[in-house]
Amino acid sequence: MPISTQTVDMMTILNVSKVLGTMKFSSGKYDSFRFNVTGVTVDFVNTVSAAYTVPSGSLKVPIPNGGFQITATSSATVLLTLSFNDHEILAMNGHLTPVAKATVL
Repeated sequence: MPISTQTVDMMTILNVSKVLGTMKFSSGKYDSFRFNVTGVTVDFVNTVSAAYTVPSGSLKVPIPNGGFQITATSSATVLLTLSFNDHEILAMNGHLTPVAKATVL
């Protein structure tokens, strides 16, 4: 189920959460989320920005403990935590492999 395009400045959410969106899901069990990643811009201190791509073009986030179940009357809140490898960013090869963790709250 696609939602609108999002731009997230990771520096503004280092210690806080940001709602990326809300969606209605069909009843069923969900064990992962998939996001399309069209581009990443890294701003370096005292230097220019660099454009990066996620080679697969998407980010798949598994949901631990078998996922969660949705019914017609239930809801779920999922916290996504994204991280990036500093060495990969500093190599400036233009590719990033982000790591994402999902936690059902």
